[in-house]
Amino acid sequence: MDPKGKKLMTVFAHPDDAEIWAGGTIAKWDKRGGKSLVVCFTTDGTRKDEARRGASILGSELSIVEDNPEFSKPNIELVSKEIEEFSPEILITHTSQDSHPEHRAVFEIVSNSIINSRIRQGKPKLLLCADTYNEICLDGVFNPNIYVDVSDYFDLKMAAIEIYKSQPFDMWKKVATDQNELLGSRLSEVKYAEGFIQVPILGKLANLSLF
Repeated sequence: MDPKGKKLMTVFAHPDDAEIWAGGTIAKWDKRGGKSLVVCFTTDGTRKDEARRGASILGSELSIVEDNPEFSKPNIELVSKEIEEFSPEILITHTSQDSHPEHRAVFEIVSNSIINSRIRQGKPKLLLCADTYNEICLDGVFNPNIYVDVSDYFDLKMAAIEIYKSQPFDMWKKVATDQNELLGSRLSEVKYAEGFIQVPILGKLANLSLF
């Protein structure tokens, strides 16, 4: 897919999740002429400010759900509205088997939120789940079926993660570096890569790629 003129949206549980798990992909999408929106959950003023600055470095817009990342009807309605209004071709979120319970909750929120938009607008066309801590999920090792070469955008990803001074950002930079080097080593002549799993939308997989 050529990103030019098209939209990518991420929905993650916390500020800094988008940068850690998909920051290189977001930056690549935007630099290649696409438009992106990062959606995250927080009620903390400091983290809201960090999220705005982090998204700006990646070239993305930001929308904050001012609630905890819990599976609830109000959160489904809020995220559903974001999806319908932005109308993304591609949506990235956490995996259903993520080791973090709030990440799993956000996957469930997204799964319920995309239904109306998909039926009414035919979007999102592609739903992807991002990697997680140490590539370990509840059901085993995270095994991507889509890889994105982010080597040229890795410095932007690191700069965005470093914005989060309220968090142990040096640790997260190392986690992201180790993970993206590992994934890059699986590809020919790629230094850094991010990995995703495509999951069905309303029972169907898309015959599409990110780039």
